[in-house]
Amino acid sequence: MTASLYLRLFIAITVDSLHFEGDGTHSLLEGIPKFLSGLNVALYFWFVCYREVLHSLQSAKSDNSYR
Repeated sequence: MTASLYLRLFIAITVDSLHFEGDGTHSLLEGIPKFLSGLNVALYFWFVCYREVLHSLQSAKSDNSYR
């Protein structure tokens, strides 16, 4: 996750330092780090929740096998 943080920071600093003319390109390129941040958070919670659901199902399955 640290590498993606540095990548987003690099993109944001690069876009700010280029001083593009016009609103379209600049705002589009500023949105890329925000999009990557949102994607990073969504993937993190997806994998964490998926792992916890599987762990919970396996625990429930093993509890039922003892009965």
